[in-house]
Amino acid sequence: MREDVENLVKIKGLFYAGSHGFDIKGPEFSMIHQKAQEAIPVVSKIIERLKTEIGNIEGVLIEEKKFSVAVHYRLADPKIVPKIKKVVDDIIEKNDVVRLLSGKKVFEILPNIEWDKGKAIGWIVKALNIDWQEASIIYIGDDTTDEYAFRAIRTRGTGILVSSEDKESAANFKVASCDEVKKIFEDVIKTS
Repeated sequence: MREDVENLVKIKGLFYAGSHGFDIKGPEFSMIHQKAQEAIPVVSKIIERLKTEIGNIEGVLIEEKKFSVAVHYRLADPKIVPKIKKVVDDIIEKNDVVRLLSGKKVFEILPNIEWDKGKAIGWIVKALNIDWQEASIIYIGDDTTDEYAFRAIRTRGTGILVSSEDKESAANFKVASCDEVKKIFEDVIKTS
């Protein structure tokens, strides 16, 4: 969630976006995507169903977010993943208000809105009447869903992938860990 990132980074003057860009806040500016806001009651019911049906499976973590829910299964027995996927697929089939995003050993159920992290960056730029040529946009991410943002800023900013693995990405640079990201921010603070 946006608040979590804000609390971790603690650099004033930045724009923070959370929940795939549904929640954006910056200096004297904030936006919550209206359609995402309307999906909250549906997402709440889905969270309760997930807790009931798969919440007690060892190695499964149900991460409740403001506008979505993520079902992490990286610590679960691989044999149980088809059962988890079946429950998630059934939820998606019965609710046209939500859609499914698959990430790194996670199923994320979120509002069925044509919106992603790249579109959120474009929205911020447009809302602030910023010229792409004059802006310095930096985006740091560690998931497959961050590729939308990396592609959106590819020729207009700097994308930094956080991954210990070698993998193809639209990001300009790669760091291996969150500790390296922390060092980047510490260096920025020292020089400002």
